[in-house]
Amino acid sequence: GERLGLCDMAWEKKTQNEKASRIYGVLPKRRFVMLFDDIWRKVDLEEEIGIPLPSPENGSKVVFTTRSKYVCGRMGPDDLQVKQLDQNKAWELFRQKVRGTTLDNDPKILELAKQICEKCEGLPLALNVIGETMACKTSVREWQYAIDVLDTNAGGYPEVEDEILKILKLSYDDLKDETL
Repeated sequence: GERLGLCDMAWEKKTQNEKASRIYGVLPKRRFVMLFDDIWRKVDLEEEIGIPLPSPENGSKVVFTTRSKYVCGRMGPDDLQVKQLDQNKAWELFRQKVRGTTLDNDPKILELAKQICEKCEGLPLALNVIGETMACKTSVREWQYAIDVLDTNAGGYPEVEDEILKILKLSYDDLKDETL
């Protein structure tokens, strides 16, 4: 935003429509790549954000990630599905993220870790986040609590898959203070 001359003192005071209009005033003159991670609903790029639709003429690209096939279908013409990891690769990634000797020092923690890994269903993001979250956990009680959190229902969000919400909740709940 700063490189495009969009972020000045008045930027924060602008409405969403004003911001979209300013962005749209700058981007058509440039070639760009826009990345959106983990979207959960269709986003109207031009209206909501001010991003001109990519085309062969402007040479721009928009890339987004979502776990929703519904959103993917509504957002664009090309899609690429990232497959889940098989059980062995998932366990390897999870162990790598947990690090240290915690898993090898306590057979009960090792058993719980395998259960947590299975609950991540081979999703690399989930394996990374949960593995990193669990890296400093050294008691059986902490590992059991993680399973309890992952087993709770994260309902009420029809377009959001329950599994990823459970994973994010565990990661969020593990933050130690408001700043984190």
